[in-house]
Amino acid sequence: MTDLNVFKIGDALRQVLGYIPTNVQKLSSGALLIKCASNKELAGLEKITTFGGVPCVSERHQKFNQSKGVVRSHELKGCSNQDIVDNFEGVVEARRITIRRGESTLETNTIILTFDSCRPPATVRASYLVLDVRPYVPNPLRCFQCQKFGHSTTN
Repeated sequence: MTDLNVFKIGDALRQVLGYIPTNVQKLSSGALLIKCASNKELAGLEKITTFGGVPCVSERHQKFNQSKGVVRSHELKGCSNQDIVDNFEGVVEARRITIRRGESTLETNTIILTFDSCRPPATVRASYLVLDVRPYVPNPLRCFQCQKFGHSTTN
């Protein structure tokens, strides 16, 4: 993609999709990041093998096509993370939040779920239970030396 200029990329996008989408970025690696607004756009882009006369590979970006949510339930206490992934629809990863009490580590009833969709669902079904899913917001990176945000003590 580094050999193509802006106008050739625009022409190639117009050929594939019928128009030029607004969410297109050229990355420093030379790859083209296109954020699709619909499944129709995605299907059109996944079929292409050449782009502007250049052979290419079209693949989904893992980070943009996943979302995280938090569920809390006492009934899931005895379940392993793999049981949760296997039995919840659309869940690709589960991680239980742990806390430290002295020398021991305790598992909580709070589980962070990674979904294979751009937005987490409002609820998930666990057998007979319907659990509310809240969006996952990670703690910000903070320096323990100067107490400022955005960097760690080593950097």
